[in-house]
Amino acid sequence: RKTTTTTTMKRLGARWEMCWLLFLTRGVCQANRVLLGALMPYLSEEVRMSSQEKGSILAAFSTGYMLTQVIGGAASDAFGGKILTSIAITSMSLGSLVAAPLLKAGGLHLFWFCYFFMGLAEGPSYPTTGSIMSKWVPAHERGAALSIVDTGSSVASMVTFAVAPLLAARYGWRFAFHCFGSVSFAICALWMHFSANRPAESVRVSPEERALLVQGGVPPEDVLSEDVAQSDVVVALLNGQDDAPPNESPLMTPSAASETSQKLKENGGTSSASSSNGGTASSNGHHLLKKTTPTPTSAKVFSYDDVTAKKVKKRKKAQGFPFRLFCFSGAWAVVLAHAAFNFGRYFVYNSIVSFYVDVAGVSPVTAGTQVLFGQIADTLGKFLFAGAVDRAIQRDASKKTRVRKIVSSTAFVVFALSMLTMAHTTSVAAITCALIIAKIASSAHVCGFKTTYLDLSSKHTGSLTGVSNTLATLSAMISPLATGYFLGRHNTADGAANPGWRHMFFLIVVVNLLAALVWALFASADSLDDKIATSKGAA
Repeated sequence: RKTTTTTTMKRLGARWEMCWLLFLTRGVCQANRVLLGALMPYLSEEVRMSSQEKGSILAAFSTGYMLTQVIGGAASDAFGGKILTSIAITSMSLGSLVAAPLLKAGGLHLFWFCYFFMGLAEGPSYPTTGSIMSKWVPAHERGAALSIVDTGSSVASMVTFAVAPLLAARYGWRFAFHCFGSVSFAICALWMHFSANRPAESVRVSPEERALLVQGGVPPEDVLSEDVAQSDVVVALLNGQDDAPPNESPLMTPSAASETSQKLKENGGTSSASSSNGGTASSNGHHLLKKTTPTPTSAKVFSYDDVTAKKVKKRKKAQGFPFRLFCFSGAWAVVLAHAAFNFGRYFVYNSIVSFYVDVAGVSPVTAGTQVLFGQIADTLGKFLFAGAVDRAIQRDASKKTRVRKIVSSTAFVVFALSMLTMAHTTSVAAITCALIIAKIASSAHVCGFKTTYLDLSSKHTGSLTGVSNTLATLSAMISPLATGYFLGRHNTADGAANPGWRHMFFLIVVVNLLAALVWALFASADSLDDKIATSKGAA
């Protein structure tokens, strides 16, 4: 049975197995994060809260979440993301289990600190996901891979808004918290058992897949372990030799193999010298592909240097934080795009159920059902957009930046128009239609600015994502606070007549239109790794 499972996973690809594991971890984090918003109508019935107190409670998670983004991203680049992700999903699971007892024991203040510490622990999870993916996914598959991973949050939100109100209506909101916490612990066990920081640490990666990852731009030291490094199958595949395994087409032509060898040497900064016994030695101990004696009738042949995991770890520590990365406008474009995206996204997650209840006059269960339609659209959109965008880039890689610009700029404008529509209607059908369009537009970002994280840097993905998601989390924290401010400022007995909702929608429209303009002008999908390395060398 074990052999069959391993064979199946190798056929599927261990990189896709990791994508689905990350799908589950993103789902756990997102479900437990938005659970409070889905249950807020029930919670506020029992625990009397003002609009400002609701906003403060909903912002507690984001307050803690943004404090550990940068350090978490840098740590995942240096040491791997498995342990950080394990801490995040364990803390989220535990937090949902103890939230209700803490509220009963200490009131809103202790409840606020519970969500603050949940955010603090989950903070590294998002940049860690990017760091892990940069080591597991080749460049030409990033759109599809990120769609799988990012869909985890969409599916989790969909399930949460559909199931949590039903559980709360039938068994109470405390029971809903316990159910979500218990299921999350089970997923945590799966992650800890099957995941790995990088392909070099996984036994489920086949030689063919290792060769594909190296060819696709994943650093060899992240792909090849000391044992696999001597595999004749991997060497044959990388050199496009005839002794590649049956039914497997060569992954490199002879000319491509030679070019890749030179590129890998330049990126790793290695210099080799022949030893007395005819072998090769690496001056800095990097685990990189290197050329041996060329043969006159075939492609240049590759071999691998043996390097311990300790040396690779030492090299990663020496990289330090990439401050020079933020000297480029392309990096700041993705930072600002993410902040604008989160501002609207977490308004929807935290307040849309209350908007349905106040303005449309429906029950929380009905509101959750309407939100479900939007989440289904979001989930389907991610896969549809990813396939189309990946094909467009594959046809002409030189247009990658242009494609990314068009996708996210258009998505921001459509989202803004949808929010404007919701500000001028009280019809359940009209609100839901506008929500579906907004969620479809949001899903397009998975192959717009979100994939640009991986395009801009493979060496510093975690650090870039950590800085960006810190500001994006600040934006997510401001969103419920702004909602509470507007609703509290115009407090009325009739929620439908409260102009605070309309003011909040107008603010979201302005933020998204500005984001579209900035992204269209300054976004870039060209890698900055070489520019950063060049500036370091000059310094």
